[in-house]
This record gives sequence, structure tokens and C-alpha cells, in this order.
Amino acid sequence: MGPHLLLGRGEETTGGREKDSILADAVEALIGAVHLGCGLDSAAAIVHRLFDPMLVEAATRGAGLDWKTSLQELGAARGLGAPSYQVVDEGPDHAKTFAASVLLAGTVYGRAAAGPRRPPNRRPPRRPGGRSRRRSDDVPELPEVEVVRRGLEQWVAGRTVATVEVHHPRAVRRHLEGADHFVAALTGRTLTAAHRRGKYLWLPVAEPDGAPSGRSLVAHLGMSGQLLVEKRTQPDETHLRARFTFTDGGRELRFVDQRTFGGLAVEESGPDGVIPPRLAHIAIDPSMRRST
Repeated sequence: MGPHLLLGRGEETTGGREKDSILADAVEALIGAVHLGCGLDSAAAIVHRLFDPMLVEAATRGAGLDWKTSLQELGAARGLGAPSYQVVDEGPDHAKTFAASVLLAGTVYGRAAAGPRRPPNRRPPRRPGGRSRRRSDDVPELPEVEVVRRGLEQWVAGRTVATVEVHHPRAVRRHLEGADHFVAALTGRTLTAAHRRGKYLWLPVAEPDGAPSGRSLVAHLGMSGQLLVEKRTQPDETHLRARFTFTDGGRELRFVDQRTFGGLAVEESGPDGVIPPRLAHIAIDPSMRRST
């Protein structure tokens, strides 16, 4: 794609024809043009021909394609608990610099600094005691929220909620009926699956008798939110906003959000019985099959 792009002088002189961000935008525009000119089926055929082989390989790498999730798993495996991040900014608003540290069990294992264009907590954290794990440049990173969805599908789907705790009212501000109603709507119900549309996640809810309730637990992680599956003996995170325990007595689900830009709500499903109406306008990912 690079040689065929029309670029300004600045990008031309700084290697713009080889920049991942520019090439990605160009491919996206090309797919959109095929969609408009030839229809969805033609665009879908191109997407699957280009990306299916890479996504198959990417899926085999699991959370290794997402640095924060990888560090979280590594911390759990070594008994260090979930990582926490500290970010400090300096300088005027128009030219701030940021310094971030990642901590496990109170010990700093990595530091990074960056300007405003790329916050340092989005850079790959280093492994405790070693170098950061590299990934192949020819394999695309799974969307971070898709990694979360797969974890929910594995660890939460099919389990029945025993208790719900709301630790911060902003965590359920999108549930207009209030926190008590949110708790009542989920207690004793089963979360049957885990779906995603864009950056939204939703888990359909079944009644105690197993019948579909016509409602779903909807989650948006915002800028700093996390849905963590933790052992019940694991100490609470500093920014724990909501907790779900399950009747099987196994690991619990925690919603952790430092800035509380994310949120949870129980919403009615749409006419198709699946996707909540508030999410229906969001386009599916190009890599998703039309049946999803």
C-alpha cells in the first residue's frame, strides 16, 4: 500500500509510507471503499482472505498478545497478585511528560516515560526479573476487549451469581434504577455467555429456572477499567468498584477501575433477544463472521 499513498511533505520525509498507523488507515479505507462500491459480501471476502490466517495464529497466543493481561497472569502464577500502575505527569498542559511505574506486591518491576501522544502505561511492561516479551511483527494484536471477552467466556459464562457488591455508585451510574436494583437484577441469575460489540461487553442473564430473562449485564471498561477473575482469598484491589461471587464457590469477578470512566448496567435485550438496543448501532469488527 505504501507506494500508492498520497502523502504530505512532512510524512514523506519521515518515512510515512512505512508507518503502521498510516498503512492501517489506508487498508481500512480500501476495505470501506470496496464495501461502498461492491457490497458487504465483497468486502467481507477481502477481510477474511487477508486476516483469517493471521487471526488463527494470534488466537493461539492467547493473552500473550496483550501486555497488561500477560503481566496479570504472570503475577497470579507467582503469587504476587494483580499489578498496579502509578502515573506521574510533569510540565505544562500543552507539553506534559508522563512517567509510569508498574508494581507487583508493592515492588516496582518496571518504569517507562513518554510524551502526551502515547502514555507510558500503554507500553509493554517488562517481565519481573527479565526483559519484556517480544511479539512477532507479522501477527496482529487481538483487540484488548476481545481478550477480556474470551476470559469471561472461559471463567464466568455458565455460572450463577450468588452475591453482588457495589463499592462505588459511579460504577453503576448507567443503571438508572440504582445500585440496589442492579444487585437484585443479577443475584441468583446465571450469566450464560460473553459477547462483544466494539468496546462494549455483554453477558446474557438467565432466570433461576434457566429461562432467558431478556436482559444482559453490559460493561464498558472506559480508559482504566478491568474485569478480573480472582481467588476469593486475593486481597481487594485499591480501586475495586464491584464484586460478583458465584454459587459454585470458585473464583469471583471483580470490576476494578482507577478513574471510574467505565461502568456496568443491566439492560433489556433487543428484538433479536441478543444484543441490547443501545449497542446495536455499533458496527461489527471486520474479522467477525456475519452470523455473529
